[in-house]
Amino acid sequence: MRHKSNPPVPRIDNLRFWGEQWVKHGTCSVSMLDQYEYFSLALKLYNGINLREMLRKESVIPRGTLVARQAIFDAIRKHMKCKPQIRCQEIQNQYYLYEIRFCLTASKDPKFIDCNTEFVGCSINPEVYF
Repeated sequence: MRHKSNPPVPRIDNLRFWGEQWVKHGTCSVSMLDQYEYFSLALKLYNGINLREMLRKESVIPRGTLVARQAIFDAIRKHMKCKPQIRCQEIQNQYYLYEIRFCLTASKDPKFIDCNTEFVGCSINPEVYF
């Protein structure tokens, strides 16, 4: 999870990355948003969510230890009023929290909605390193 003070804003040396992100994720919104509007909206949404604070309020604090993945899910769901998608990554037979995704309606004024799949890549183990 990225630290809030380090948002992924475009820089001249990573324009290729941002171009790839537009092709991979943004082009489906081309009928509603151009590239500038798409990334502006993405950054607005990103900056409007304070995951660390949500988790802290529910006593889910990153310490590099095992945490119940359901606790992470429930804390976010409580504050966001929608089901996120928790993604894990396996490294040397251990599962780590890798990414938290949100699902949105497709519009210029998107609303958060439940994601269809709650956990991806997390194995059957109920705990992940966080």
